[in-house]
Amino acid sequence: MLQPTEIRNTNLIQISVYSTDPQEAALLANAVAQEYIQQRISDAQTVISKGLDQLRDEVAQKERAVDEAYANALRLRTEARIIDPNLGSPESGRRIEDSRVLTDQQRANDSGSQIATLRSRLEQLDRLKSYDLTHTAGLLNLNDPILEQKLPLYQSAIAEKAKLLNSGLGQDHPDVKAIQTQIDAIDQQLRQQIDSLRKDTVTQLAIAEKTASARYLDARYRYLQERKLLDTAKTRLSSETTERTMPQKPATIQDPAEPSAFPIRPKILFNRYLGL
Repeated sequence: MLQPTEIRNTNLIQISVYSTDPQEAALLANAVAQEYIQQRISDAQTVISKGLDQLRDEVAQKERAVDEAYANALRLRTEARIIDPNLGSPESGRRIEDSRVLTDQQRANDSGSQIATLRSRLEQLDRLKSYDLTHTAGLLNLNDPILEQKLPLYQSAIAEKAKLLNSGLGQDHPDVKAIQTQIDAIDQQLRQQIDSLRKDTVTQLAIAEKTASARYLDARYRYLQERKLLDTAKTRLSSETTERTMPQKPATIQDPAEPSAFPIRPKILFNRYLGL
């Protein structure tokens, strides 16, 4: 009863239904055509859905990249003590802590720890400049061999002077003067070493902070670039969503079937003329 035929050099499909009941033939032909249209619409919607899902995945990936870049830049900004209100914030509130982010975080933490250690060392050295070296056992925490060697000698000489004074000898006694001379010499050596250590620490801190600032600027640039890529992906998704969800007709019925006692064929030449 049913015979579909593609018309060469056109987009037409001729659906022929033969029946002793003309009404039945027309009904079947139109029903097949309608079902074909619905199937084409369903297929098109499936393709559209897959395409939009891919675009949504792309946007999600860009959002994660923005989150990662922002988190890294924020850590480096804090580490370098940089005031940058223009850094902004990512559009989404998520923070993805994958292995890549954790690696960046570990590097930032290591660098930040180094800067913090140098700053603490510098503060300690600044305090030592005005402290009585008699009570600065903390010098040994600076891990400097000269200080570790000289400080015990200095403290021993101080103790020896106190012992002499307690025995009744005066400040002008030759033995007391001799030990004082020794104390003064060691004190000068200690303070010279402290000054030397301070200068070295200032240099190391400046280098570390400069490096941290450069790393932050690189991270900030990467974050801004990721933001641009995210904006582009979102714009594309919005545009494609609007375009692909607009009503579409992948197929139409040009000549609906009508009951007839005689065969009725579509107007093929006329439809070809219309470019169908």
